[in-house]
Amino acid sequence: MATVAVVGGGYGGAPAAKALDEIADVVLIDPKDAFVHNIAALRGLVNPEWTDRVFYPYERLLRRGRVVRGRAVRVDANAVTIDSGESIAADFIVLASGSSYPFPAKMDVNDSAAAKSKIAHTRAELAKADRVLLLGAGPVGGAAGRHADVVVSNIHSLIEGRDELVAYEPAPPLILLPLGPAGGVSLLPGRGFVGAEVTAQLKGHDLFAGRYAELFNLS
Repeated sequence: MATVAVVGGGYGGAPAAKALDEIADVVLIDPKDAFVHNIAALRGLVNPEWTDRVFYPYERLLRRGRVVRGRAVRVDANAVTIDSGESIAADFIVLASGSSYPFPAKMDVNDSAAAKSKIAHTRAELAKADRVLLLGAGPVGGAAGRHADVVVSNIHSLIEGRDELVAYEPAPPLILLPLGPAGGVSLLPGRGFVGAEVTAQLKGHDLFAGRYAELFNLS
């Protein structure tokens, strides 16, 4: 059975690793101990009932494959070397290293317990503030998920000896404002602006947390 190393366990890497788990020996490589649902990070910051819904342990993701906690420092044609010095041989390598943003939009520590502690401290500091400036209000992750679908499809084809590969085609832009539970206003291609009811249906009142709870077998 082919070995697939997936570098990065975020919105692209985690679904790709899960989808390939039945047909390949999957090794998911990530320095964190849990998937971080960044779309819900700001709600987890201001609402303590949401903090746990930002983090999903990797141990529940794969049925057959394994998760290696470490940071990739070198990628060759058939191997990934992580910061511990371990070299992980692979027939296919999926690079899904993601992006970075300042805390609290994304976590800047790799241990989920430490991240939750930092969130709690920041929440306490926010409670003391008279005014808060928030710049940017768009969810992320959709494009990474579409990339993952293409990668999984192509690896399926290669493992099965087929030459039919597909190319990634960007979806039309979708802007959702804001991330709050009440919906907000959306700008949809071909439709213009739509109101709170349609926006809420599109993004879900749970900021897609239910989707990732299902992915990690927590629902």
